[in-house]
Amino acid sequence: MPTAPPTQAELAEMMRVKRKFLRGRSLALTIPERMREFRRLQQRSLDILQGNPAGYARFLRRNLAQRAITPPPGVEIPERCGEIREVGDVVPDDACRALLRHRVPFVVIGALAVNAHGHIRATEDSDVVFRRTPESEKALLAALQELSACWVMADKAEPGGVRLVPVTASYVAHMNMMMLMTDAGLLDLFDYIPGFPDEPVDSLFADCELSNGVRYVSLRWLRKMKQAAGRPLDLTDLERLEGTP
Repeated sequence: MPTAPPTQAELAEMMRVKRKFLRGRSLALTIPERMREFRRLQQRSLDILQGNPAGYARFLRRNLAQRAITPPPGVEIPERCGEIREVGDVVPDDACRALLRHRVPFVVIGALAVNAHGHIRATEDSDVVFRRTPESEKALLAALQELSACWVMADKAEPGGVRLVPVTASYVAHMNMMMLMTDAGLLDLFDYIPGFPDEPVDSLFADCELSNGVRYVSLRWLRKMKQAAGRPLDLTDLERLEGTP
């Protein structure tokens, strides 16, 4: 028997719990404990979305539309493109594990780093900065192919106005920022520091925190990037992070 969609009262209670997490800090927890708490919150968010099929479909369409780009010059478009698919019951840091397996040099930024530094909140994607070299490009392509990674191309001829294009070597070589849909959720990759494009990425690698083999951006750099971005959510994150030692 299919699960009944949550009632408005149930959704309101779920959002109350989520807001409680957003207001709280978990500074006494270790980074692995914080990430486990994050995954628990993430799964609860996924349960809300999947218990409301219409809302989940709207969420996916909106997210894909925001990621759609015109074909970049020099990037080959495979004849066969992917179908729009649901992300599934995965957590964003599964993508990071794939990058680790293929030995891609990267530093986690964005919401996953916010969680690692003590402000637990949900997110739908992973954000990472990688060090670009000929070797890392090959390793990254292998990791992305393992994840069935696709970029979102604007195409008015397709339902919804977008189609998913499998990542190729030419795409990896030409794109400084990659906004991807993968089997492990949404993944954003940068070969530069967001907000500080003239700063070498080695600055992040030289000033980061290591946990379970994963590099997380330092609190100092995380605050700088949040301040540079200046979006409402970034400023909220920054406010929470200001009290972090």
